[in-house]
Amino acid sequence: MERRGTTGSSGFDGSVGRLAARVMALLNADMERFAIDDLAPAPDHRVLSVGFGPGLGVAALARRLARGRVAGVDPSGAMVEVATRRNRVAVGTGRVELRRAGAEALPWPDGDFDAVLAVNSIQLWPLDAGIAEVARVLRPGGTLVSVTHVWALEKQMALARWTANAVELLSTRGFDSMAWRTEAFRSGRGLVLRARRTGPAGAGGTRRGAVGEGPGGTRWYGDARVREGGPPRPDSSVMPSWLTDTEFQTLCAACARLIPADETPGAVEAGAPQYIDGLLGAFLVDPPRIWAGGPSSGRFGGPAGFARFHRLPPLDELAWRMRIEGSRGMPEREFNGPVVGWQEMYRQGLAGLGEDFEALSGEDQDARLRAAGEFTTLLYKHCCEGMYGAPEYGGNRHGAAWRAIDFPGDVQPRGYTDAEVSEP
Repeated sequence: MERRGTTGSSGFDGSVGRLAARVMALLNADMERFAIDDLAPAPDHRVLSVGFGPGLGVAALARRLARGRVAGVDPSGAMVEVATRRNRVAVGTGRVELRRAGAEALPWPDGDFDAVLAVNSIQLWPLDAGIAEVARVLRPGGTLVSVTHVWALEKQMALARWTANAVELLSTRGFDSMAWRTEAFRSGRGLVLRARRTGPAGAGGTRRGAVGEGPGGTRWYGDARVREGGPPRPDSSVMPSWLTDTEFQTLCAACARLIPADETPGAVEAGAPQYIDGLLGAFLVDPPRIWAGGPSSGRFGGPAGFARFHRLPPLDELAWRMRIEGSRGMPEREFNGPVVGWQEMYRQGLAGLGEDFEALSGEDQDARLRAAGEFTTLLYKHCCEGMYGAPEYGGNRHGAAWRAIDFPGDVQPRGYTDAEVSEP
């Protein structure tokens, strides 16, 4: 079914739009090149650019697709004008088609494209409607690649939460093999998100990531299979939200050494590093990830109350901020003197283990962990929490650690059977 395009409103029209086009041409050039290289389209592919801006990416795609076609939408009339002028020869020959429309109403029939690119535009979409439209116009097996400034996404919410939400929506719209990472660009850090269109909405799929290798040796995050018939949980911590990428790699290696995998999952497999990163960044989201709701998780019936976190009363928030963030020189937090929070303990402790920690032998890793003393004690405590706590806090991925010790986990409202009580 073909949708009639709507013009929407980007705020980039008239003289303001033409000025914005110049700025975007400077800021987005390397991101456009990167996105196209990451997509690696075949010469005969049909590729759609959603939010093409001044048209630099469209021009690069047209050069790349010798036997293919390029289409694009942008809600700004000024951007359509600038991009059309920049690509006037290809537009005149019919190899490029540019229209004024938003992501939520793409004016092409179902399955019309092999790939979709979005560079610094997905943050402006009505996300669910935009993803639904992209899924509609992609053929089965088609690829979506989005590259977006991290700061633009973080204006909406914490990066980890935004990514988890996007991955959930992609899964519910029939995408598979979702993968994401951050990259450094000239204009700042960017989130790279890839997904493959496979089946109908709600088909579920695979998320790529924890610390595995992607194409060309690129490091991605996570590695979890989405349950058949259901999306990943929106509260899953899918990439570092407070730690830096380097700190997160060191943390993963340290957790793996403290609680290694054998015939049962270890700390990394259970998601303990994600739990710790989420704990350190608990106040990056609202409400903070401190107290999960209730009375049930939904795993044995009843509402999924654990997924809804509570707001903290003022005194509890003060106490938890002091525990996590420290006093930071604030008088209201130093009534008993300065406090060093977990954030600073981890920043110093991981730096003390060294950026080369992951590459060390097991014996050398053990030596550094022993030398770290109190930090290693804190890390082990948090690893155990991440292993065996409720999955809603970011660890114990899909209850893997509970299954390893034959613990059913929270069972409300079902309750425990007589056998579980009398024969633990």
